[in-house]
Amino acid sequence: MSTWTVNDPSSALPLLDSYEGCSPDDPLPHEFERQIVTVQLDSERAVEAWSYIYSLETHGKARIASGDYLQPESS
Repeated sequence: MSTWTVNDPSSALPLLDSYEGCSPDDPLPHEFERQIVTVQLDSERAVEAWSYIYSLETHGKARIASGDYLQPESS
């Protein structure tokens, strides 16, 4: 697992929001929403981190068992 540090959130987060399609300039509904979540590092230490959470309806959608949308059939 990689750990990334954002040194200048005020300039980096708007760029990431734009990339993820959830900036104020992007049309609604946004597919993703940026939230602070608690994550567990490989060292088992828990930290807070920004994450982009899918915000649209998932009911009736196929589950990607591998967790990798680029290789949905992999396990």
